[in-house]
Amino acid sequence: MTGEDHQQPVVLSRDELYSQIWATPMIRLAAQYGITGTGLAKICARLNVPCPPRGYWAKKAAGKPVVQYRLPEPEADTPPQVTITPAPSTVAAQQFVTQ
Repeated sequence: MTGEDHQQPVVLSRDELYSQIWATPMIRLAAQYGITGTGLAKICARLNVPCPPRGYWAKKAAGKPVVQYRLPEPEADTPPQVTITPAPSTVAAQQFVTQ
């Protein structure tokens, strides 16, 4: 994603989010969407999308066996998709405050 993409909200289905979470470390994926890792973890919890456990990426990089949790069936109140809206950048917020 380019810098301009950070300004646009992104709509993801549960399946898309699940495949991205297990393909890219959360902190990197969150940065691509312009949000924090904690924010992305909260989105995953809201959509009932399992995340890789602590140490998953280190074990995978070391060639050790890792377990990928399967995507559970959604519950009745689980949203089918999410819109990820980037947080405003601190530079833009600082410029707004100083003007």
